[in-house]
Amino acid sequence: MIVTGGSLIVILALGLGAGFVLGRYQFKGHGLILGFVLSGMLVPAKLAIIPLFIQLKWMHLLDSHLGLILVYSSGALPAAIFILSGFFRSLPLI
Repeated sequence: MIVTGGSLIVILALGLGAGFVLGRYQFKGHGLILGFVLSGMLVPAKLAIIPLFIQLKWMHLLDSHLGLILVYSSGALPAAIFILSGFFRSLPLI
């Protein structure tokens, strides 16, 4: 419950902010940033397991709730940003 709730809060906070900015505003580098975020969805999870383990061990976050929250959030954040930016782009301007 703690890990799920924490991940949800992180994903919603960062995903809503980034999705709103990328969906509503056009600025220099907009496409580059969106492409960089979307490239996170292309990386297979199996490819990142060992570097992620080493990084969590270095940060002393193995076997902790915060470590799991960071891992789950980083995996789901690109999809959340992609979906929310499309949603904000579809809203009419007032």
